[in-house]
Amino acid sequence: MKEFSIKRHYSTKHATQHSLTGQLRTDKIQKLRANIEKQQQMFHKQRTQLDNVVKASFIVSSKLAKALKPFAEGEFIKECMLEVCDVLCPEKKNEFVSLSRRTVVGRIEMMVNDIKTTLTDRMAGFESFSIALDESTDLSDTAQVAIFIRGIDKEFTVTEELLALQPLEATTTGEDIFNEVQKVFTSIGLPWSKLIGVCTDGAPSMVGLRKGFIGMFQFICYSYKM
Repeated sequence: MKEFSIKRHYSTKHATQHSLTGQLRTDKIQKLRANIEKQQQMFHKQRTQLDNVVKASFIVSSKLAKALKPFAEGEFIKECMLEVCDVLCPEKKNEFVSLSRRTVVGRIEMMVNDIKTTLTDRMAGFESFSIALDESTDLSDTAQVAIFIRGIDKEFTVTEELLALQPLEATTTGEDIFNEVQKVFTSIGLPWSKLIGVCTDGAPSMVGLRKGFIGMFQFICYSYKM
């Protein structure tokens, strides 16, 4: 702040303070400082309560996602928590955050994006990596290929995560699986040149030397060597 601005504020708003000297001036300064700290603590307390409410919302949303529960159950959980709160701690009842379906979906999307960003940042530093593929059919009779990745960086830190779960719309040939894996690699920026190993379930669409995923992968590796 500019010096003349502070002087003008002091002379117009606090002119009476200029006449105070000695211990009176010291006591007045301490009193004003105490009032400011009290106000700051009040805002800090409110912010801490708000942060705790949001954190609790993320915890419940994470539990729902991991348990594969419908997102609408967040409202039922909140209803149960409010009933319990009426008995144990009525003064805390107004601190509960919304657990509506839209709120739960938003929390889960934020956690998914954070995990995806963290994993992408780690994969950018991989010196080499391997993948494991598993093609199966879910409860809705839709074929999906699960892609797991295991990589290591310059610090010899090993990362192992589920990279993607890609649906196979029509057929489940080796070419379809290869195209889905290539699509994932392109979207994330993973180079084929750093892929050193592939683990599959041994199905013909995976290990076929001509039309299987392994055959196409070997052709890609040969192209890089050329």
